[in-house]
Amino acid sequence: MLTTVGVTADIQFNPMQVTTRMRKSIQRQVESGNITGGWSSHASRLAKVLCMQFKLPYVRGDYWGLHIQFTDEKARAEATALIRADWSAYVLSNTDHQAWIDRNKGYVNEHIKLIEAGGPCHVRFYSGKEYVQLMRDLCVRSRTPSDVFNAKQVSNMLNQDSPIRINQHNWKD
Repeated sequence: MLTTVGVTADIQFNPMQVTTRMRKSIQRQVESGNITGGWSSHASRLAKVLCMQFKLPYVRGDYWGLHIQFTDEKARAEATALIRADWSAYVLSNTDHQAWIDRNKGYVNEHIKLIEAGGPCHVRFYSGKEYVQLMRDLCVRSRTPSDVFNAKQVSNMLNQDSPIRINQHNWKD
């Protein structure tokens, strides 16, 4: 219903009505900028919505890779180096899948260009989970002190009794 043109809603999240465990999970994810949890995790959904609403940088993963965005030039260079290292490790260990490698080389180059431009990007990882964790760590480390402070402020909102208004945007309007 909320995706229908012309339909809006007033959405509020009352952090006092969820369990302490869930509230702490949301706070941890918002503060760290590292959204974890599966596709059905309510804590990760709420953490992502709060990060988007308050314009906090974050990294989140899915089955295929990570959704990332870097504003820092140095972090962008490190991210592209990680992507190249991951791709190189995969190519060196899988020489018998040349057609698949040729097809995906374009995606890797496209992701590198997007990161170098500073835009948001979904990056797929090929050779192992260690590169995913390295990229997550890089995203968390590259946040500015003001980003960390703002994340702490949003996290503290979850300790108050008043509900948090969630801005629901109907993108088709």
